[in-house]
Amino acid sequence: MLRCLAQLALLGLALALILRDHLWWLALLFGAGMTAMAAAEAVSRPSASYEGMLLHVLGALGASAALVLAYALLVVLRPSPLWAARWALPFLGLLLGGAVGGVSVGLTAMLEELGSGADRIEVLLALGASRREATAATVQRALSAALTPALSHMGAVGLAAIPALMSGEIMAGASAGEAAALQATALFCTAACTGLAAAAAVLAAAMTVVDGSHRLRLDRLHARSASGAGMGAWVQAQLLRSLRTLQKGVRRGWLRLQLAHRQRAFASQRRGGLGLGFGASRSQGWLARSTMWQRFFGGGPRSPSADEDADDGSSVASRLRAVFSPGSGGGRDADDDSVLSGGLSDDALAYGGGRSAAAPLLPDD
Repeated sequence: MLRCLAQLALLGLALALILRDHLWWLALLFGAGMTAMAAAEAVSRPSASYEGMLLHVLGALGASAALVLAYALLVVLRPSPLWAARWALPFLGLLLGGAVGGVSVGLTAMLEELGSGADRIEVLLALGASRREATAATVQRALSAALTPALSHMGAVGLAAIPALMSGEIMAGASAGEAAALQATALFCTAACTGLAAAAAVLAAAMTVVDGSHRLRLDRLHARSASGAGMGAWVQAQLLRSLRTLQKGVRRGWLRLQLAHRQRAFASQRRGGLGLGFGASRSQGWLARSTMWQRFFGGGPRSPSADEDADDGSSVASRLRAVFSPGSGGGRDADDDSVLSGGLSDDALAYGGGRSAAAPLLPDD
């Protein structure tokens, strides 16, 4: 009760502000907020949901309400000016109030039918039926359930009680004929908006659960928790989901920062280990201290054995250059003899592929 009173008080204050200043953009913003709240209320009632359900219902309600409201203002009511908030906002409230119940009932029936009648739909799909043909009976039953409250209200209006809009017009001083005409317009427009919105929402649900490849995707349906229904429960569930998503994002970002820090530290240690500078902590790495690096590029402490190996390698290289040099003189045989005259070290034998000193390095002519 307190919540109802608070909501009505806030609504009265907002409408008083809009009607006093006659700001069309403020009225448009208020209408958009009403549509969004109606969509949230509609999607909070079915026992199951799917991803994108809120957007589907929001589009269905917004498009149907805008179309019917434009028809009512331009053709039937014709206020002056046409965008007068005094007529547009109350009539939009009537349309959304009737459409929310129809969309909720239609979605509930559709999702329950898709879950309980999955075997029948899969059989039809296996026999070659398209998704429109396989879900035609389910869509018809869901639309029938969605339109039942509106049609029942239209059938009993004026018999058991005077409708609310007609009563308000009579109490405001309007004639009974004008009040009845306005009430009939409201009933027909509300039924039309309910039918359009329910048809769009139910078809969107059917096309989502049965995809474009004509497969029944029950994995896209998510059972709603039994904590409660209504917009309050839906908002609470959305807030909890947003908090979980934010927590996962923060945790993922922290892990990425730690990984990047470790990668930078590893890269710095690797550059320092190679002895290539770049702010390395050690003056020389393992590669700079290796024997092969010292042999080809020099630097670092050299032992006597390393000097002997270097002399042997240089003597072998000079003898090979003497063989292949065209101006060395003495002929090729003399060069071969000069090359073979000296002893070879172990490193030279290793370079020669394991040949002994007695084996010629070059073939004879």
